Amino acid sequence: MPDRQSRTGAAMPGWPAIRSARGADTTRENVSTGAWSTHGEWVRSSYRCLYKSLQQIYASATAKETRVTYRAIGNAKRRLYVAITQLAQALAAFFASSFFHRTKQKTEPHMHAASIAYTHAPQLELHALSKAYPSHAAAAVPVLRGVTLTVRRGEFVSILGPAGCGKSTLLNLLGCLESASSGRYFCDGQNVASLDAVGRARLRQQKFGFIFRSFHLLPRLNALENVMLPLAYSTLSRARQREMAHTVLRQIGIADCALHKPMDLCNGLQQRIAIARALINDAPILLADEPTGALDATATSEILSLLQRLREEGHTLVLMTENADVAAHADRHFFMRDGRLYAPHAAHTLQALA
Repeated sequence: MPDRQSRTGAAMPGWPAIRSARGADTTRENVSTGAWSTHGEWVRSSYRCLYKSLQQIYASATAKETRVTYRAIGNAKRRLYVAITQLAQALAAFFASSFFHRTKQKTEPHMHAASIAYTHAPQLELHALSKAYPSHAAAAVPVLRGVTLTVRRGEFVSILGPAGCGKSTLLNLLGCLESASSGRYFCDGQNVASLDAVGRARLRQQKFGFIFRSFHLLPRLNALENVMLPLAYSTLSRARQREMAHTVLRQIGIADCALHKPMDLCNGLQQRIAIARALINDAPILLADEPTGALDATATSEILSLLQRLREEGHTLVLMTENADVAAHADRHFFMRDGRLYAPHAAHTLQALA
């Protein structure tokens, strides 16, 4: 990281360096090395983001020129809020992980590191979530019944279940496409129930990318234009949108298909275009509803390899499927039946439920 003095000209008064907050060897003696290595970079990154946001507001307040717009100040304030939230979550996860690590060391000194692989703050939290649709009959039709689920940042979670069990409805609730009838849903600490329609749309745009079984590509547009669609309402120039779409297509490995219409491509390539479209906004969470349902075995293997690569790059994935072999590629597996969510306790249980 560049020196703050050389990067900004003058550091803000009263702002300590990250090394002083972390401390020297005396602090490390009281904190487990494993917890720090897991969360230390997260804390440092959040701290830098917080410093940068405060610095922008400080520079705007002390600037002699008056060309700073209200919109720029508002953006800086929003970044400040996000940075404070991220830093608080990072510190909470760090100290919680430290306490967990010390406690486990006392009772299980030879515990495998994989047992504490997911100690980051939860990104998606569902508490007794239910959904019922009104009907002409006296009672509403229940679709989800008390679903409780926690998905941590960077996890790959699969939900296996037969058609009609409520998987797609759950995905719609996770992606803020619908509202729950009861229960609580938190996305990065934000209570989704407290948001109005505009707030949910903004959260959906910033946080989620959607991958569907039927691709939902517009046949009159080529691959590049389909990938650009989520940017239609952005303030970016058309040239910048095309540049971003080309970049994502190269990352997915289908840059040579940019000018082809969807109907000229096989199902596997069409699904790759749909995945590129989900990534164009740099969404941290990908929600996939039967992404391999319309693919053959070869294309399915390629798409699953791509999803695993995205998970390794830091994306959080939630995958709905009816195929047990597809579900087995995830880090954690759940089973859904009649609107209820179950967590198998062993790998063979997943196969038995399929």
